[in-house]
Amino acid sequence: MTLQILHNVPATLELRVYNSGVLTDLDANPTVILTDGNGDAVTTGAVTKPGAPDAVGVYRSALPGQANLKVFDAEWSGLLGAVPVTFDQDYEIVGNQLFTEADARTIAIVGGQAALADETRYPDAVLAGWRATIGDIFESRLNRSMIRRYCRVRLRGWGTQLDLTYGYPMLASGTQLERPGRPWDVSRIISATVGGTAQTVGDLEIVGSKIQHTTGSWNGSTTTDPLNVTVEYEYGPDPVWPEAHQRALELLLANAAPKGYPSSATSISNEDGTFRITTFPAAVEDFLSDRKHRRGFGLA
Repeated sequence: MTLQILHNVPATLELRVYNSGVLTDLDANPTVILTDGNGDAVTTGAVTKPGAPDAVGVYRSALPGQANLKVFDAEWSGLLGAVPVTFDQDYEIVGNQLFTEADARTIAIVGGQAALADETRYPDAVLAGWRATIGDIFESRLNRSMIRRYCRVRLRGWGTQLDLTYGYPMLASGTQLERPGRPWDVSRIISATVGGTAQTVGDLEIVGSKIQHTTGSWNGSTTTDPLNVTVEYEYGPDPVWPEAHQRALELLLANAAPKGYPSSATSISNEDGTFRITTFPAAVEDFLSDRKHRRGFGLA
């Protein structure tokens, strides 16, 4: 699972080491190396161990606030019983959030009960995981992101205008980015290169899903460099749509909150009859159906 961090907000990266399901200390504090989507290093603080109650098997590193949206991999390396071990974590810096932990803890079910208020049963990390998952579900169903996100695409250079729709979303490592909503709500160019040469971002103008080069052209690709243009950019709405915010909380409540029936049940019966259980409340399903972007796109 990719963990999301709000831009310009310092965060703490955490590694929990388990051996046969039990938190276990490494032989010494591990090292951690952060690498972003372009393959560049991301600066982070020294690795430390917290005090009680998280003293065993837990390691942390402070991440300064990040101004630009990005994705990065954190690779922790150390020794466990003199045997080298590595642990990988994926992170994403986002521009906004579908809801906050406080929103999740105060949303109420029938009777006014705040079902997710218990911080022991529902720690912040669990709610953050649900939030990222719901964001991915929304983008997959809508073909449009409901938050401000990062994308990196590679394209074939051609003329003065490029259509991001036909870019291949991938990181420098070759890892594919799942970004079905990437052509919509393009809002900011982070960087662009042609044949490895950086372009001046101020010379690039966003025209819908296209980027117009106002002072030159996107040099054509070649046989040896077929995807010679790389663009990093932000897309998605800011602020989050109020309806998306509300429907995300409803979907969270329908799936994360405790139920009065077994998790394996497919229907419930009461004095009003028998009803099919769904993980998507009707209002959420209506939202996803009504807001879906139906225009398709392919890869050139």
